[in-house]
Amino acid sequence: MEDQKRVALVENEPYHPNSEDIAHKQISVPGIGIYHLILKQDTNSRYFVIKNIKQFARNNQFIVPMDHCDEFLAKLDEVFKFGDLYSSQASTMTVPKANGIVFTVSMYTDSSRYYFDVIDKDGLLNLKMSYVYDYQRENIIIDLASAVAFVEVIEMFQHDYPSHTVTDDLPTTRNRRFEKRKDYPINRPSLIDRKSAPPPKRLDEIHNVRNNFDDSAERKTTQTLKVCSNPGPCEFTDNEKKYMFEIVEGDNTFMRITEVFGGSKRSTLLINIECLKKFTNIIADMNEQFSAARSAKSTAKKP
Repeated sequence: MEDQKRVALVENEPYHPNSEDIAHKQISVPGIGIYHLILKQDTNSRYFVIKNIKQFARNNQFIVPMDHCDEFLAKLDEVFKFGDLYSSQASTMTVPKANGIVFTVSMYTDSSRYYFDVIDKDGLLNLKMSYVYDYQRENIIIDLASAVAFVEVIEMFQHDYPSHTVTDDLPTTRNRRFEKRKDYPINRPSLIDRKSAPPPKRLDEIHNVRNNFDDSAERKTTQTLKVCSNPGPCEFTDNEKKYMFEIVEGDNTFMRITEVFGGSKRSTLLINIECLKKFTNIIADMNEQFSAARSAKSTAKKP
């Protein structure tokens, strides 16, 4: 400990006691990688870290302080809402979509910046989360559907271990030692000028979207889906989970099935209304086959 204090004094940085891990979850994203979500705390702060297991040796850290956790989850919710809207309109676009960023939101703390970019890659929506601090950048890229698993873990962290100081934001000096790594390129401000980029594109102009555009905090989607009042939304509850069924209208009409847990949306499924009968027929067939298999298994067990 004394050695750590001396190092901090030599580097003209405040000394921070070693943090302790108080929760640890692992998420495996097929075809992408394995991520560790670790909740940490020390005397002054509580925060969670996201690490890609393939990059563990580099000690890369995507850090989110717990006093900004609600805002972080709110940004992810904006991303999921856009994903629903974009998917509902994709089939009616007469001009082929261009690969690239189609939506972005951002959040800021005193020491860091976070960007949430939705990227259309050949019709598959991916989420690129960027954490920028001390002219460095850490990125996490996953498909939008898999991002729901991150939300579940982060919500659990927020519920069980909320901010205990209300000022958990990490001071910039905390991260400066990472700048001395020789194996990681440092992004200088001159390479990223987000404020001078052009304004966002509307969804009806999405085929002209640029790969780089302004992602200021004021950006908001200009279109929304309309939920039909007749028939009204239906729902049922299973333990602490709620399942909502809604008919929504955009350029097309869809059945939207949403799973809600603890007041937060977990996942959403959109089914074109024209395919709804096929969907229900498949569910009915699967139920019959499952019931028949269970019945046969039960009969086989009898002496």
